[in-house]
Amino acid sequence: MAHELSQVATGSGAAIVCIGDAWHGLQNAFTGNAAADLAQAGLNFEAVKLPIFAQLPDSASAGAGAYQRVDGRWSIARDDTFASLGIGADGYHVHQPRELYAMVEKYFSAALGWRLSSLGSIKGGKEIWFAARYETDFTVGGATHKRYALLSTSFDTTQATRVQGTTVNVVCNNTMRAAWADTSALVKRNHNAKFDATEIAAELATIAASTERYKVIGDALATVAVTEEFNKQFFKTLLGIPLEAKKEDIATRTLNNYAQLWTDYRKSADERGQSNDAFTALNAVTRYVDHSKTVQGGDRVSSATFGAGDRFKGRALGLLMPLIQDKVAA
Repeated sequence: MAHELSQVATGSGAAIVCIGDAWHGLQNAFTGNAAADLAQAGLNFEAVKLPIFAQLPDSASAGAGAYQRVDGRWSIARDDTFASLGIGADGYHVHQPRELYAMVEKYFSAALGWRLSSLGSIKGGKEIWFAARYETDFTVGGATHKRYALLSTSFDTTQATRVQGTTVNVVCNNTMRAAWADTSALVKRNHNAKFDATEIAAELATIAASTERYKVIGDALATVAVTEEFNKQFFKTLLGIPLEAKKEDIATRTLNNYAQLWTDYRKSADERGQSNDAFTALNAVTRYVDHSKTVQGGDRVSSATFGAGDRFKGRALGLLMPLIQDKVAA
C-alpha cells in the first residue's frame, strides 16, 4: 500500500496493526493484548463533544477578547490530546472505537470462523477501521481470495458507521469491495442515533452474502474474453478521455494515468496466467487504485478504502457488469 503511511497515532498519517504483509511492512504486529493493540493502532482514545465558542471582534459591546457560544455546533475531539477531529451538530452521536472493537470481538469471533486481522486509524483518528478475516479461503475467477468484514467509522462527520464485505487477492493483496454491485450488502448506521451493536448484528448475514455475490460476478467476468480495443475504451471511459481524442489534446497527467492502467493490466494478466478477460481488467483497476494512482493529499488508504479510489473501482465494475448481465441475476 502507500509508502507515505506513518505510525503516528495523533499525527496526520495512519497507525496500523495488521497480520501479515498487507501494509508492506509499515504496520505494527499484534501483541495479543487488547489495550496495547488499540494503542498501536491509534485507537486508545474516546471522542468527546466540546462546546465551540467564537471570538467577538474588538468593536463588540462585550469588549475585546469576549467569546460567544456557537449554538448547535460541537467540536468532536480526542480525549487524550483534545485535537479536533470534526464539527458535529447537537444530534450527532459518537460511535466510540472501543464500542466497535467490542462488536468485532463478539460477532466476528474464532468460534464463528473469523479472526481479527487489522485495525487502524487514519488522519490522526478522523477515520478508523477494524477488519476480520474468515478462516476459509475461496476461489474467484480462478484465483484464491480471502474474505474480510470491514467495520469503519469517522469522527469528522464524513462517514456513517458501516460494516461491509471485502476480499483480498492472495497473489497481490489487492483489496476489492465485494459489495460494489449490491448495496443491500452494506450495513450502515448514521450518527443521528447511538451505536447499537445488537441491532447491526441482526443484519450481518448480508456480509457473507456479499462475498458470495462477488464470487458469482468474478467467475462470470473471468469467462468473458476482452480485446485490446475493448480495454482502450474501458480505460479511457474511466479516466474521462473522449474516445476519439487526439494525444495532444489530453492532459499529461491523464495520459500518464492511462499508461499506468495498461501497465497494471499487464501485471494482472501475468499473475492470472496471461488471461485477457474482463476479470483481469477489473483486477488492473484495483491494482491501479491501491498501488499506482496518485492520491490527492497522499492518503492512499483513505482514498482506496473509503473515498475517490473506492468510487473509481465501483465505476469500473459498473462498466463491466453489462458484459455478464445474462449470467448474473440483478
